[in-house]
Amino acid sequence: MTLQENIHQHLGNLPKNLHAEVLDFILFLEQRYTSPQNATQGKKKCLAEMLLDIPSVGLDEDFERVDEGGHSDHVFD
Repeated sequence: MTLQENIHQHLGNLPKNLHAEVLDFILFLEQRYTSPQNATQGKKKCLAEMLLDIPSVGLDEDFERVDEGGHSDHVFD
C-alpha cells in the first residue's frame, strides 16, 4: 500500500465532520512548505552570519579599554 493510499484509508476511518479539518491541515502544510518566501530563504542564518549583517556605526567611549596605568585605548584599534 502506498503512502497516499494509507492516508486515504485513515481519512475514511475518520468521521465526515473531521474531513474539513484534515483538508485545512493539508492546505496549511502546502502553504508553509511551498511558499516563495520559504523557497528563497533556504536555510536559517547562524548567529555569526547575522552579526556580520549588523551595520558598523563607528566607535564610542563605551568601547575604550583602560589599562592598569589609567591609559585608555580603543578596543578595536
